[in-house]
Amino acid sequence: MPGAAQQVLLQQLAAAGARLLYHGDFDWPGIRIGNFVMREFSAQPWRFGVTDYLAAAASGLPLPAEGQVLADWDAQLAPTMTSRGFVLHEERVIELLLGDLKCS
Repeated sequence: MPGAAQQVLLQQLAAAGARLLYHGDFDWPGIRIGNFVMREFSAQPWRFGVTDYLAAAASGLPLPAEGQVLADWDAQLAPTMTSRGFVLHEERVIELLLGDLKCS
């Protein structure tokens, strides 16, 4: 969860009209943080939907059954994560994310 300093910075960026994108871990805490960041700072999901999860979800760490939370931005994400049963951390898709950041 963003700390106080990060929240102030995100508020300032959003107020200045910056386009904020968010990607997090495909686990329950990651979904909670995503809901918060997107709700509070009008961020948009960045490779953080059900299709992104499925593209990387061949295997991963076991997803705990408890603590499920729905993703406000993608109604199918939490049920799909539950049915697949895998946690996917950002490190799993880092090359893809870094590729998005390359300047052409």
